[in-house]
Amino acid sequence: MITINWNNVVTNVVSAICVMVVSGACIIMWNEATTVQEKIDRAKGEIEQQDKDMLDQTRYMKEAVELLQDEMIEMKRQNNKIIDVLNRFHPEKVSESSHSAPNFEHLAPLEIPKDNYIQQRLPKLNVRQQSR
Repeated sequence: MITINWNNVVTNVVSAICVMVVSGACIIMWNEATTVQEKIDRAKGEIEQQDKDMLDQTRYMKEAVELLQDEMIEMKRQNNKIIDVLNRFHPEKVSESSHSAPNFEHLAPLEIPKDNYIQQRLPKLNVRQQSR
């Protein structure tokens, strides 16, 4: 007659269940850990791309500021040339009409700004750029 040792059977079943629970928990933890790592890698890639885009935008803005500054300086030079001509203007030689020509002697030349004029007027922008 076959005798069954129920004590060993129950012990083996409980041991098998414990092994399956621990194995399942390990598999779940591994999957979550790799999912979190993938999310971290994806977020890191997005941040790096945004940083690259921001650097490109900063470079573009610097070029735009330099272009505007050069244009402003050129316009002030042209204005100074016009002011010089107007200051040399003699109304009695130009017109004999009854209207009196304006006197431009009170006009003074415009100050030509120094290099990096616009950047100097934006100190917060300079601080941010220097910190990078």
